[in-house]
Amino acid sequence: MAGERIPTNKTQVMDASHMDIPYRPLELIRKAVSSADREITYAYDDLVFLEHNVAILKMGEVGRQVSLYFNQDIEAEEEQAIMDTLPRAGAVEGLVITRAGTYELKPKKNNEMDIVFHEA
Repeated sequence: MAGERIPTNKTQVMDASHMDIPYRPLELIRKAVSSADREITYAYDDLVFLEHNVAILKMGEVGRQVSLYFNQDIEAEEEQAIMDTLPRAGAVEGLVITRAGTYELKPKKNNEMDIVFHEA
């Protein structure tokens, strides 16, 4: 068929941009984080916390879109290391991970915390 792509070996050709990405794709985020040699320490609702609070991934309204917020106290070298690996690892899974800004945790009563996001 015209325009059909036929692999030259037994490995199937896969284009991640055509993958069906679910709403709140936690499993795909988990794979991307693992591929970037990072760890998820906590996930809640649309938020995924990385490595004891260095960054938060926030799932968007569209499954493919994921916002990356860095803790306002992160070291510049660590932030750059994450930016060098995580967006690429996400792309392999069909995700678009973009730096959206920073965040801070503010204590509330009863040992609870508020997350305050600062857009870039």
